[in-house]
Amino acid sequence: MTAVLDLRAVAFAAAARGWPVFPLRPGGKKPAIKRWPELASTDKDLIHRWWGYNPRYNVAIATGPPSGLHVIDLDPRHMEPTRSRPHRGPGPAH
Repeated sequence: MTAVLDLRAVAFAAAARGWPVFPLRPGGKKPAIKRWPELASTDKDLIHRWWGYNPRYNVAIATGPPSGLHVIDLDPRHMEPTRSRPHRGPGPAH
């Protein structure tokens, strides 16, 4: 049996920490709302309305000044070693 994650509860928990949230399209990273930088919110009624419309929305937290959080997003496809290229130009090769 798999547990079902209550994404609205996740959004409420993040907002309770003072982190403005906004919905993402289910299963993705694209915002489900326009103007998300301005609309990200900790308002319980707004969060309830967003996730009431679609409980499968993923949860995003507005980072930077609104929340004080900073994020580094490392995707596995970008973590592959780079192919070395022959050194060209002045100075030592690294």
